[in-house]
Amino acid sequence: MVTPLIYLVSYLNASPLIVNDLANAAARSATIFIYGALSMEVNSPPFPMMTALSKGLKIQAYTVLEITGNPERLEQGKQYIYDGLKSGKLSPVIDPQSFSLENIVEAHRYLESNQQNGKIIVTV
Repeated sequence: MVTPLIYLVSYLNASPLIVNDLANAAARSATIFIYGALSMEVNSPPFPMMTALSKGLKIQAYTVLEITGNPERLEQGKQYIYDGLKSGKLSPVIDPQSFSLENIVEAHRYLESNQQNGKIIVTV
């Protein structure tokens, strides 16, 4: 049996077109995984009901609070990261441009521009 594709879409970028396009492109029984909510002012994307019903799709929402709000899951997650970093299976991607704390406004503007490739380092 082939495992259905799982699609990831950031809540902040979950425009009606993106969610509908993902539903249309999804395999039968696929999961569309929506994550993140930095603002309560973001409008919810519409649920593509007929497409979801005809394909048996699932839309799963996730926020970091599912992990950080549960001490046991948080500890498991931290251990997973520690073990992955130690073994080399996980390696952070760090943007080549770094900033001093005095230039934090510039660093934030750079982050908002979406030009970074990886995490931005701010030196204290």
